[in-house]
Amino acid sequence: MTRHISLFLIVVGFLLADISTSYATGVGLKIRFGLKDDSAANWTGSAAVSPGRVVSVQGWRFDSGDEVVGADAWVARTRLVKKKRRTNLPAKARAVEEPPLDNGVVVMLDAVTEESRVRVETAQGTFDFTLSAVPFGARLERLGGAVEIERTAWVEPLTSGIYEDDFPAAAVDGEGRTHVAWTRFSSPRLGEPRVLEMASPPADFRSFAEPTGGDQLLLTTLDGDGAAQILAVTDPGRDLYKCAVAVDGSDRAWVFWAERLEGRFDVWGRSVWEGRLGPPIRISQGKQNDHSPVAVADANGRIWVAWQGVREGTFQVLMRHQKEDGSWSEEKRVSPHRESGWAPVITATRKGAPGAPRVAVVWDTYEKGDYDIWFRTYDLSGQPETAQAVANSREYQARPSATYDASSNLWIAWEFSGATWGKDLGRLVRNRGVGLLRDRQIGLLVRSRAGTWLEPTQSLAEVMPTTRFRSIPKRDGRGMRLSEAARAAQQEAVPA
Repeated sequence: MTRHISLFLIVVGFLLADISTSYATGVGLKIRFGLKDDSAANWTGSAAVSPGRVVSVQGWRFDSGDEVVGADAWVARTRLVKKKRRTNLPAKARAVEEPPLDNGVVVMLDAVTEESRVRVETAQGTFDFTLSAVPFGARLERLGGAVEIERTAWVEPLTSGIYEDDFPAAAVDGEGRTHVAWTRFSSPRLGEPRVLEMASPPADFRSFAEPTGGDQLLLTTLDGDGAAQILAVTDPGRDLYKCAVAVDGSDRAWVFWAERLEGRFDVWGRSVWEGRLGPPIRISQGKQNDHSPVAVADANGRIWVAWQGVREGTFQVLMRHQKEDGSWSEEKRVSPHRESGWAPVITATRKGAPGAPRVAVVWDTYEKGDYDIWFRTYDLSGQPETAQAVANSREYQARPSATYDASSNLWIAWEFSGATWGKDLGRLVRNRGVGLLRDRQIGLLVRSRAGTWLEPTQSLAEVMPTTRFRSIPKRDGRGMRLSEAARAAQQEAVPA
């Protein structure tokens, strides 16, 4: 199996509303199989739907020997997992066979209704169901629990080829067109199998030291007729890290990215108008690394950019914005902390929304020895309010996202876990740390236009779909654990 990454347009048709036949004709399904396998088994099969058609099949956990066949079929199997027990005594080290891992496919269907019937044939048996039996947030079992089906977002590929297309960013202009940017990595080795099976050790590793093709920043525009031609924002062979897109008040798209030149990363930007690129502009103004740009247009249609960069020995969150004459402001420091700030996001109130127009920057910081969420708002001239904490407890609170709603209330969400998340793998100091792959939740607060803080009356685990524990084949207690309260809430919220 070759390894490459493509970008997909994702269409999600749920949140607080029920699915209806009038919403969309495209539906995605994830079908997991092998959940009760005691030994390796063949799950080769195909899918069909009526009325409707199967658009594509993608492998989920596919490994060597698994493959997609045409638009509606696949060759796949479950496999035993062999692990060697960890020990400091080589004489006691031995391989242990564990039950097989499940395998699966993601199937895209088009021109369907809720009453369309899906039929799946596999080497282990045939089953069918109507789409109405798999609403978002529910899971359907077939073949005595050996198969589990759930609805997913409709996805449509934007890119193809043996590349790694990654770090996408998008913005919508006033005409309803979506501008999508991403970085593309190319290498002559990307077409090789992900796992190399060798009959004997290689004589040397020179072939692994061959130069790659490097990175390139690309942009495309989606309208009602689909994707336009891909535009190269940079030349190939660059060293890039993340990008951002925003659209100004004249519907001109602006693309920003971090690029390594002369031994450090800087943030750059350039405009795009009717397929023509403006000159590159260096946005960051420091002498050390700057990266991870995010961008937004304010209520007046002027562009703001935030990023993280090294200043005085630590990563700080920084910002620049366009002024009324189209020039750029001087670099401003957003985060007030001595310790590093990370993962900035930026959002702005909408044109015509109630209240004074604002721009908000949200980030996480390690100021007091654990990750916390902070934010700062600005008026459109760039004058800041005092930075404030959003979530400042001893618990792990990081990687925020933020947006203003139509009433100019600021919604902020983030990841949270226990006070010692990631500080102990749990092997040496029992029950005193939260392991890296355990107990991850979603935090949410809303700052009203009046400046008061609001929080949900219910836990997100109770109302969000697909938060119940997933079936884990033959591995009770070995999957990711949530707190008992969260687990109970999830199991109560989503019917089995």
